[in-house]
Amino acid sequence: MRTLPLLSLIVVTTACASGMAAPTAGDPVSLVVNVNHALFAPDAVLSVDLWNASQLATLDANARCASVQGPGGPQIQCPPGVTYTDVTPERQQFPLSTVGATLEVTSQQIAAGEKFRMHLSGMSRDRCNANSADLAETATPGRTFLGDPPWQTTLRGCVTPP
Repeated sequence: MRTLPLLSLIVVTTACASGMAAPTAGDPVSLVVNVNHALFAPDAVLSVDLWNASQLATLDANARCASVQGPGGPQIQCPPGVTYTDVTPERQQFPLSTVGATLEVTSQQIAAGEKFRMHLSGMSRDRCNANSADLAETATPGRTFLGDPPWQTTLRGCVTPP
C-alpha cells in the first residue's frame, strides 16, 4: 500500500512532463552577447550578421573559387563540381542607446543544435575606427549565452584636428 502514493506521484509527474513542449528545430533561438559600451561611440549602431550552417557550407564551397580578370571584366571561376553562390547573412542593427549590458538577438534562420557564425561591429569611441568581433558556435535551444566576444579595433591611423 505504501507504493500506491509513490506510483501515483510518478504517473502524475510523467503526465505533466510529457505535456511540456520542448524546443523544436523550427523554434527561433536567441543569441546573447555581452556589450562593453566603453568601446563604442555613444551614438553607434551595432550591426549583427548571422550565417546558419547551410550558409557556412556554401561559403566554404565558395572559398574554392577564384576571381580572375578576364577580357570582359572580372569573372568567378570554380573547380569542377562547385558552383559559386551568393550568400547574404541575416542582418540586424541595434542603436547602442537601446542596448544594455547584454544584447539579445533572435534569429529566424538558425535552429537549435545548428552551427552558426556571428559578426558584430560598430563605430569605435574615437569615431574613426570600428570595433568588431566574430563568434562561431552551436546554438542551444532557447537562449545561447556567448559571453564576452573577442573585440578587435581597426587601426585606420585617424587624424584628429589640433
